[in-house]
Amino acid sequence: MSHELENYVKRIVDQTDCSKTERDDLYEEMLIHVYMICDEQLEQGKSKEEATEYAMKSFGKEAEIGDRLQQAMFPFRKELLLLLAILGFLFTIGEYLIVLIEEKVALFHVLSGIIGHSLVLFFALNRSYSINRKIWLSLALLLNFLLLVGNATGTPAPLGNNIFWMIGFLLMVLLNVFLLYRTALTYETNSHNKRARRVIHAVNITLGLLTALPGLYLLLIAIGFGAPASVLFYVIVPLLVWVLLYTAQVMLARRHPKGALVSLLLSAGVLGFIFMPWLAAFFGFEIGF
Repeated sequence: MSHELENYVKRIVDQTDCSKTERDDLYEEMLIHVYMICDEQLEQGKSKEEATEYAMKSFGKEAEIGDRLQQAMFPFRKELLLLLAILGFLFTIGEYLIVLIEEKVALFHVLSGIIGHSLVLFFALNRSYSINRKIWLSLALLLNFLLLVGNATGTPAPLGNNIFWMIGFLLMVLLNVFLLYRTALTYETNSHNKRARRVIHAVNITLGLLTALPGLYLLLIAIGFGAPASVLFYVIVPLLVWVLLYTAQVMLARRHPKGALVSLLLSAGVLGFIFMPWLAAFFGFEIGF
């Protein structure tokens, strides 16, 4: 009986877009409620099979309950993610084709935005993972934002002077930022150390937005002026270390929230390493790439 009820509750929880920690909390809470219904039926004289079937039937269908839970946590998140992905594809492909037709220039780097849109689309259409979904969806949205804005900085005149194109672009960027923060700060089923985890998400995302985009922009400028490929070290490596720190902080916050919050200083220092070559040059020091 218990195995059947556990599988039933697991199928419900699998319908939600929670992190593994949140799913575990939600699973425990719902399993208790289902067991209570089942125990009541056993006390009334029903068999184990009848009580189990009654508990699952009275609780509801897995998909319907999962959808209601997801709507309560973040209404219309799936629809908004799909909208962002579709608009991103249209924007990126449209930008490439317009420049190709009007300027006779193939801006292949613009198509890199498809990577970010594809990741957003993937998370919108697939909902069951053993990984910490919230972190990876946040990182996918961050990457999508960086590629969108990064590619737009070099937008040629045919698009840069089009007011409707720019308004559409700004609305898409705002939607991306909204989903990014809303995903990271979404409702959590367990209040234990919830505030610490929210602070960690908010600070890391803000640090990513403030450092990754300028860092990538400076990287493109450096490469444009003939800097060697090793300049990537000052951007890619800090970003990778930051992602690992971000993941570790979320896991650490559950049992050691103060330590996780203090480690945010380390995240800021790691991302600050991106600007070391340019700060050194500003103050007259030389750091070779």
